[in-house]
Amino acid sequence: MPQKRKYGNLNKVSREDRRSRQRRKIESLEERSQRLEADAQRHAQQRADENDEARIKRLEADAQRHAQQRADENDDAMIKRLEADAQRHAQQRADENDDAMIKRLEADAQRHAQQRVDENDDARIKRLEADAQRHAQGRHHARQLNNHIALIVKDHEINVSIHTLGQMNVECQFCKSLNFACEKSKDGKFTYCCQKGKLQLKPINCPDFLKKLYMGNDFASKNFLDNIRSYNSALAMASMGAPGNKNPLDVVNNAPYCLKIHGQYHHLTST
Repeated sequence: MPQKRKYGNLNKVSREDRRSRQRRKIESLEERSQRLEADAQRHAQQRADENDEARIKRLEADAQRHAQQRADENDDAMIKRLEADAQRHAQQRADENDDAMIKRLEADAQRHAQQRVDENDDARIKRLEADAQRHAQGRHHARQLNNHIALIVKDHEINVSIHTLGQMNVECQFCKSLNFACEKSKDGKFTYCCQKGKLQLKPINCPDFLKKLYMGNDFASKNFLDNIRSYNSALAMASMGAPGNKNPLDVVNNAPYCLKIHGQYHHLTST
């Protein structure tokens, strides 16, 4: 007889669950809101009335239930749960004021401090190893980002619109040099080459050996013309400015008395 009563109670609970699910399907938004609010108040009152032993049992049961749910979920369900948790925590932090944020941070600090006090040697070793591994991964990730900074910048530069100066085929009326059309000043004359004719250089009588290098008739000449920019860069001399490295004793020119170069230096093409 008691066995029949047990099954009878189970059937009664099952019928009540089915009726509850059926009512939830047809309830309106207002009814659902009222039901959830009533449930929240009832659970809050139950937690306020429970003693320490009942609270510990409830938390243990909740932990076991959540652990079982996470063990049974697949990858898609886990990803959705983590995304929902992240969004919920982000919204909670966005809505909290300064006092709530301070209280939350203090509670987190106290909880972590208590966890470290309660942990044994094995747990402490595992925590330190996990922290070391996490920091190592962070440093490795930072190094990878530093190595790819130039690539990232290059990706952004791909979207930059193309700007061209046109052909460098406009001849200066004074020195006959070739220039870009946009380099003309307002009076239609060029400044960068000969200062509008102020600088005049007499033709230089070059040796025949140098003249042959520009003819392109033999292997030496072709090699010279193919690598002329490299030869020019290797042998070129240019003026150099060093801001902040002035010679205090040179009151006339205020030029640097000594200049040390580390690594590489580059000149503008115009120099």
